[in-house]
Order: sequence, then structure tokens, then C-alpha cells
Amino acid sequence: SCKKEAETGQHHGVFLNDGKGIVKQFLHKMPLDKLSAAGAVDEQGRVDIDTGAAFLAMPVLQALFQLISTNGKTDPQKLAAMVNDRVRLSFYGDFLYPLAGDSTLEQFYQEKAEGALCPELLDCRRQVWDALHSFRLKMMSLSPAEFIHFGTTRELLTLMTRDIDNFEFLGWQRKTACNLEHTGKFSGRNSLVSANARLAENCYIEDCRIGGAADIGQDCVVSNLILTKRKVPAGTVLHALRLQDGGYCVRIYGIEDDIKNLKTLFGLHLGTFSGAQSLWDVPLYPSCVRLQDAISCALKLYRHVHALSRELSGAHNRSLTEVLGLTKLFPDQTLYSLSESFAACAAEELLRWQKKLSQKVRIDCFLQKLSEHSPVDEALEVLGKVTPRFLARLERLAENLEPGCKMRLYYFLSKVPELEKERERLSGCAFATIREAICRPLLAEGRPAGRRQFQKQELVVELPVRVNWGGGWSDTPPYCNEHGGCVLNAAVKLEGRCPIRVTIRKLAKLQVELASADAGTFGVFHSLPELQDCSNPFDPFALHKASLQACGIIPSDNTYTLQQLLEQLGGGLYLDTQVENVPR
Repeated sequence: SCKKEAETGQHHGVFLNDGKGIVKQFLHKMPLDKLSAAGAVDEQGRVDIDTGAAFLAMPVLQALFQLISTNGKTDPQKLAAMVNDRVRLSFYGDFLYPLAGDSTLEQFYQEKAEGALCPELLDCRRQVWDALHSFRLKMMSLSPAEFIHFGTTRELLTLMTRDIDNFEFLGWQRKTACNLEHTGKFSGRNSLVSANARLAENCYIEDCRIGGAADIGQDCVVSNLILTKRKVPAGTVLHALRLQDGGYCVRIYGIEDDIKNLKTLFGLHLGTFSGAQSLWDVPLYPSCVRLQDAISCALKLYRHVHALSRELSGAHNRSLTEVLGLTKLFPDQTLYSLSESFAACAAEELLRWQKKLSQKVRIDCFLQKLSEHSPVDEALEVLGKVTPRFLARLERLAENLEPGCKMRLYYFLSKVPELEKERERLSGCAFATIREAICRPLLAEGRPAGRRQFQKQELVVELPVRVNWGGGWSDTPPYCNEHGGCVLNAAVKLEGRCPIRVTIRKLAKLQVELASADAGTFGVFHSLPELQDCSNPFDPFALHKASLQACGIIPSDNTYTLQQLLEQLGGGLYLDTQVENVPR
């Protein structure tokens, strides 16, 4: 339990302690005067309110299971007698009450029911009493604690759009798993929302895709929908369900409507009707083959009700469905109530849709973090768990990204703990993306090797050394690819000489020889793949190979063999680099 004002407690369950930590009485939805008379209200005007969290030990569970089982197996007949629309057993009112020390069977029979007090309920209560009254309930009063209750749509909306800011210390926030994390004053969960969509203040979006032309009014709850060019009236609930027959049912009602009665619809006063006496049970919502058609029908119902508002406020001997003429408004369509549509819901399909949408939201948030150059841990936090199938989806997506985002995507994925076996490959893809971004423009400008031929037997090029005075790392990929580089440097001779020397010589043999005189290394190559691999930082000839590719002498493809290329050049090639007298 936790402490709460008695005014709130009268609408919920309240525990009365016996002074020894055991629940003496369980006062379920008692009026304020009766709570005070029972001694449940303390000096500060507070009560020990039932938080809804209860731990039932195994003997208690076994006693309850015996009510619906025979010889340790569920008995369908007993289960049907206990669980049905007439009995409507309540965990709080029917299971907790018998556990209180001062409870009596006579009072138990009179306790407020979820439905009506009928003979079937009284018989079930007697069985529950016999099973549970020998047990006792220990009370743990939590402090500090806050009782947060949302049992109606209005309470849910208020919590998610207004009160939620009071619970930042719990880590709660207006938007959870929503791509527009820092945009707009709406609240959202597991939703993809276009930045161009018009979302009024204090509306709540869950499990939705909202397009740029959508317009959602103030104080709306929108759930399980794909909205494109739609306008949702202020103060309404629009909630879609996938049905077991493959169709869709979109339910719409007012935020302030109490679905337990038939007093208002969309905030409009209703008169009296025959038939069902609650919005929960009135069939108002047509089923459709397509989701968008079901959305259109729901909005059509909203307009139709407003058009008949004066007529609906009177007394009628027909049902609300008949007065509205819904069978004519939606011909050849099955009409569902809120209750019936829930019963006909294809729950697994709904969960599958929400899971699929969750992946799209996570991907969108992840890409947003990549484009913002966010740190690895921050980006991976929004990505969540990466399964093999999810990884494949991300890699397909990577092919259409610009090089910077593509590189970061692969690099960040290489840091995902559950992808440890893929780490080397993903890291390689990241560096391959950098290499491709740099080399592709160079290689695209290269002329076919067949048009190149040696013009001299030997050529020696001498160069000064370069000294960076500032900005040295700004010209390093991939930073320079996205931001450009700005380096101040100078070309310097040492003792009047250029200390860097490159020698290129034509060879009689059709082979490539690479050497680094100052490092004392030498290599002979007879195939293209050996020369095309320039990504190994420990290869002493990595720069030699890269320069040959950048100049277009060695191609990036394998259209020709190395021997064919050298024949077209007119001979083999010797390339030697040497650095003299440069301080190390």
C-alpha cells in the first residue's frame, strides 16, 4: 500500500492495518464517511490505498486453482462457472476481501460487484471464501511512494500529456520510442511521426504512423493507426483493431465520454434509448476490409452523430444504433460494440504490427542519431536488441545511405555486444565505405590501362618533406569527407635537398616489383589481387599499391590479368621509395 488522500481512496481499495502488519479489513470503494468510521483515515486525512501489487504464495494459488480444476487439471465446466459475463469476479473485490482478518461471509455477499449481485456471483463468492479465508494478507506500506491511477481514457491522457512531467525522476518522458524525440508538445509511444504533421498540444499517439498531411486536434488519443491525409477532431479517441476475420474496426468516442453508461457521445448529451445502456455494449463501429476505409467510417460516424445531436438528446423507444440508422449508413457491414470488437480482435496480428512498427521507429531514431553524429552508446541505446533478421534489414538499408551515415552504421553495429561474431566483418564494411568514398572519384577519372604505355625507361621524382603547422587531423577520412579539411603546412628541404625520392623503372619481365630502400623491403607480384589489396596497415607496400590504383595503372576490377595489363604498358614495372636524412 501507499498513503493517499482519503478523497482518492474512496474510489479504490483501502487497507486497514491491525497494528501488527496484518490487514484487518479490506475496504473496497467505500464512501468517505464509512472510511472514517472504520478508522482507515489517519490524522493527515490519508489512507493506505491498495496499489494493485500483491504477492500470492503458492498455497494461495493452489487453493484458487482447485476452484477451477479436477485432479490437478483445469476443469472446463468449473472454469466456465467461475469466469463468465454474469459472475465477473474481481481480483481486488473478490480475492483480496476474504484475506482480511475481520471480513465476514455475510458482508462479502454484499460487497460491491463489477457487474450485478446475482445468485451465480454469490455462489462463486462462497467458494472463494472457503478457499481463501484461512489465509492472511500482510501489508507493506511503501514510502516514499506515489499512487498513479489511470482507469479511464481521460486519466490516461492526463497522465501522458500533463502529469508525466512530474515524474521525470522516474525516468518517464513524454515521448518513448518515438522518432520526434525533441519536437512538438504531443506525447507519443512507439510511433513514427512526420515532422510536417500537425499535432496539437496535449494529444497522445501510440503505435501509429502519422504522415505529413495528418492533422490531429488537441486532447486526442490515437492508437494503432496509419494516418496520412486525415483530420482527427479535438477531444476524440481513434483506435484501430485488426479483426480475426482479417478486417479492421476503428472505434471512435469522446475523451470525456464514460463508456460505462450512455449519457454522452463525443461530448454531446444523449437522451434515453432501449437496448444496451452503455457505450461499451452499443454496436456503433463497422468492420471494413481495409484499414483506411475503417478510418473513414469512424470519422463519418463522428460527423453523423453531430448532425443528429438535437434528435439524440430526446427520449426514444429504439436503440441508439437504430436511431442513428447505422445499418443504412454502413450497409452490408457488421457493426461491433467496443466490447464485441475487443472480443473479435486478432491479438497476435496486433502485436506483430506493433513489433514491426517498433523496428521502424528504432531504425528511424538510430539513423537520426547517425546523422547528428551522436556517440556510439547513445545511438545503440535507441537501436535496442539486434537480432540476425534485424541486422539483415539494417544492412539492406545501408546500401541507400550517404557514405558518412553508412560508415557510422556499420561501425556502430560492430560495437553491438550480441553481434560479436560479426564484429570484424562489420568493422571491415565501415572502413570499406570510407575507402570507396575516397577512391571512387579517383578511379572513375582513370583512363583504360590499355591506352597507357611507358614513355621513358626510368623516372626519378624528388619531393620535399611536409611539415604541418596546424589542423593536421582535419584532413583525415572520414572527417574530411563530411566537413572538409583545413591544414596549414610547409614544404621543406633538408640541407638544400629534397629528401624523398621515388624511382620508377621499366622492366623486361612482365611483373611488378615494389621496394622501400630505407625500410629494406622488396616484393615481386604476379597477380592483380595481390596489388589491389591496399587496406592492410601492416603491409609495407600499402601506399605503393594505393598510388598505382589512384593513378589508374592498377584497376579495381579483374577485367584483365596482370600480364595483359603489363603487355599493354610495354613491360613490367619497378617502383621504389626512399627517404634520406629525415629525423625520426
